[in-house]
Amino acid sequence: EMDVDKSQNKAFTLLPLSTLKKREGMVRKKLRATGFTAKYTFDDILGSSTLMERSKKLAKVYAKTEFPVLITGESGTGKELFAQSIHNMSSRRESNFVAINFAALPETLAESELFGYMEGAFTGALKNGKAGMFELAHQGTIFLDEIGDASLPVQAKLLRVLEEKEVVRVGGTDVIPVDVRIICATNKDLQAAIREGTFREDLYYRIKVLNLRLQPLRERPEDIMEIISHLLESQQAKALANLPNIRDKLISYTWPGNARELRTAAEYMNMLSSLSDREEALDMLNVYFENNLQTGPLAETESPAQTGKPGREEAAVKGDYIGPDLIAILEAIFRLQNQGVTAGRNSICKTQSAQALQLTESKIKSRLKKLEAMGYITVGKTKQGALLTDRGYQLLKQFIQ
Repeated sequence: EMDVDKSQNKAFTLLPLSTLKKREGMVRKKLRATGFTAKYTFDDILGSSTLMERSKKLAKVYAKTEFPVLITGESGTGKELFAQSIHNMSSRRESNFVAINFAALPETLAESELFGYMEGAFTGALKNGKAGMFELAHQGTIFLDEIGDASLPVQAKLLRVLEEKEVVRVGGTDVIPVDVRIICATNKDLQAAIREGTFREDLYYRIKVLNLRLQPLRERPEDIMEIISHLLESQQAKALANLPNIRDKLISYTWPGNARELRTAAEYMNMLSSLSDREEALDMLNVYFENNLQTGPLAETESPAQTGKPGREEAAVKGDYIGPDLIAILEAIFRLQNQGVTAGRNSICKTQSAQALQLTESKIKSRLKKLEAMGYITVGKTKQGALLTDRGYQLLKQFIQ
């Protein structure tokens, strides 16, 4: 069978099944030597908050399908851990898991790495050519990490592969069928990239059949101590982390680097635990927090002025008077957020804190606007509901325990 690519005026040949099986055997033999395997399962993903449990439950459902998955979330939220876990729970778990990171892949190498190349395709090409990532992932899963960093030409070729389920090596004419499960991940807003013209809309809807959003640590603070306790190596380090003031600092910090930054803090605490002088360890940890976590000194008791948190009096001076109705709404949003429930006017109205003050949906609507203007919450444009900002979370901590 022949198929003509008119754009390049080349004739492509669909390889016979026997040739494909022979090539597949060679690829899989090389695969075992190179170790393209998924190491992690859902049991390795730490965190028992409602948000994390919901993410794991949804991912397990996705694992039982063959549809493409788009995992979104900030750097360090565990996107590859989830991708590997989905693969290891899928029907493809006995086959290859091949990962490629577009953020670390030069554009000039992207096509040859993804689709492979033939001997003599370019200067420096290997004598017998090279199989691409899609060939290596045949009958398994390919994980396209940081897909938002792929160039537009590479995106166009990816779209063709996803739609036709076949690749052609650089410099070659053989059409090679590939059977792969696609999992993509990004920390970028792809819809914004579409509006800016840096990401193809057709590719976006092709890879986002199933979507999994991973929440950052600041949205699930109850997971912080569980994760860091797992990372701490000694009882001394764990005792240090559970001192009330230190524990409060760890939970209240926003962790912009998420699990990666938390791991760095744990490694530092592991180092300090070897010191025989407990006071010296505490002083060094204090310096670390001030220089790296920017949380202020570890005093026994701290006032809003010491912590830099906006107290009721400070807010009033700035014109942002925080009444009990606003605190009740912030508390309701916080509780709903931890339960994995969208914090809309209706759901907030049904909470105990809102009902205690007889807040109607109309009253809640006006107060949500006020809280958003003050910077304590963000309100989604569709049905995403309200979410606490870091400033709102710090304010709420002063009023509830």
